[in-house]
Amino acid sequence: MQWSRIDLSKSSHQLLTSDRPIDMPLGLADPKAYISLPVSPHVLFVAAHNHDAADALRRAKPTEIVRKNNQRVIEQARKFVWGSTDSQLTFVQKHFGKLPDREILTEQQRQEAIEAARAREKRRLETTRLFFADNLTSGTEARRTCYHFATELLSTKQDNAA
Repeated sequence: MQWSRIDLSKSSHQLLTSDRPIDMPLGLADPKAYISLPVSPHVLFVAAHNHDAADALRRAKPTEIVRKNNQRVIEQARKFVWGSTDSQLTFVQKHFGKLPDREILTEQQRQEAIEAARAREKRRLETTRLFFADNLTSGTEARRTCYHFATELLSTKQDNAA
């Protein structure tokens, strides 16, 4: 991604920030995608796949860019919105927390990840048990203890996973 900053000092409003200040209107796979972040009352940081997105923002009216960015930042907020003055308080009250939380993982994806992690752990424990079983040739007490420990650990982990 290419980074740039947009000077919005000619806007009639200042940029606001919040506890969720990043704006990403398109998915990152989209060639037109960009990420923006207010870094001061008059400067917007933009990361884009190419300079076209930032150039399009630069060509827009500064007040319109600030208004749209502020609205998205406020709508995403959950607890806090900050500004250098309280001049936009009514705007903040109108739009605060309107967007639902983004779902990062579906429940199915979450369950699949948990199952995959459990399968990896089971394979790791089985490998450990087999290693100790293969190395019991000398019959020493220490190796028998390690084997029993690994077997017990495997059965405990399996019981907990069930």
